Amino acid sequence: MDKIRQKARWVYEAQKARCYNRNCPAYKNYGAKGIGVRYTLKEFYKWYLENYKPGFICGRIDHSKSYSLDNLIAEDNIRVSTIERNERFGNPSKHKMKKVLVIHQKTNTLVAIFSNIKDTAETMGSSVPTIIRSCRKHTEKTFGKWKYQYADC
Repeated sequence: MDKIRQKARWVYEAQKARCYNRNCPAYKNYGAKGIGVRYTLKEFYKWYLENYKPGFICGRIDHSKSYSLDNLIAEDNIRVSTIERNERFGNPSKHKMKKVLVIHQKTNTLVAIFSNIKDTAETMGSSVPTIIRSCRKHTEKTFGKWKYQYADC
């Protein structure tokens, strides 16, 4: 039980750092946007112990709102990727909203333009993370016969 309480305290302190410590690298995505922690450590301990399962993660249901007991969710970290969780709970990845160009590797000709990464992945038989990595890095790495890049590159 002590290890679980230690983990809960670490999670709570990390949440507070993101929201209130201007020197924290994540502050710009939390505290600077008005996100705060709306419960005490004692209240969070109770919630954490009630929801604890090995390997779970604690997150916010609505990413535009502060950390509060009614805005927390406990999820299985193994089965839910950050992208899936953010899409489901209203914090879509900016990359998913961008148009994607599919280019034939050998001829270097444009084959298709998709309105978003999810449609690209489904149609091309690739994964969303693979296409995001390819587009972010402007890599010359190809996937089968195709190269992917954002339309605004």
